[in-house]
Amino acid sequence: MPVRSLFPPVAIDETRQIAQTIAKKNAGQPTRRLDIFHELKRSPDSGPSRNLVSSSSGFGLTTGGFQADFLSLTELGRRLAVDEDKTALVDAVLNVDIFKKFFETYKDKGLPADIAAKSFLASSGIPTDRVEACWNLIRENGRQCGLIAEMAGDERVLSREHATEKMGGKPVKATEVLPRDEGSARGQEKPPEEVRLPSLNVNLEIHLPADVAPEVYDAIFSSMRKHLIDAGRVESP
Repeated sequence: MPVRSLFPPVAIDETRQIAQTIAKKNAGQPTRRLDIFHELKRSPDSGPSRNLVSSSSGFGLTTGGFQADFLSLTELGRRLAVDEDKTALVDAVLNVDIFKKFFETYKDKGLPADIAAKSFLASSGIPTDRVEACWNLIRENGRQCGLIAEMAGDERVLSREHATEKMGGKPVKATEVLPRDEGSARGQEKPPEEVRLPSLNVNLEIHLPADVAPEVYDAIFSSMRKHLIDAGRVESP
């Protein structure tokens, strides 16, 4: 991956305009790049517009580069722009390797100081001249998608699960995780299901010499009856 493409140059809140335009103006179908920027009232060939297309691809929202005739929504882009799933913002930010590494390293902790964060990014392979921009974008993206939030007066890095909950993720229905004792207290405890054992057929083959005495056969079948047939019967009380 080229050095300049280690992370999207535009934050997620601005970047999602491309996916939203495709969803709004063309029902989520592949859309001409020129039409998208005409709708956004931006020059399609300017540097900022090219960065916007690169960022949209970098976050995994669309396919197609800044020279492509058409831009198309990915599954994630469709979640965000068509389904209006706000939690897709979180997944888009975590789609970027360096962003994901940062948020997984510091999750459930306080936002690190500038010097510590920049040291982490440099040790993670971000070139020295890009560390400042990367750190600024991490904070901006984190705040926009909820991975960075103020908790008890301090900014903290939240886990993906915590962030998606705050962004409107669907909670598990109580009926799906109803504890046994709670159901019993309401008189709604589900009776145990009947356990059915599978049927079992056993085929036995006994090979004996032709000159064996009849008493041997009688002894064999008597033993089989005792251990295999009579043993499985349950006498009535």
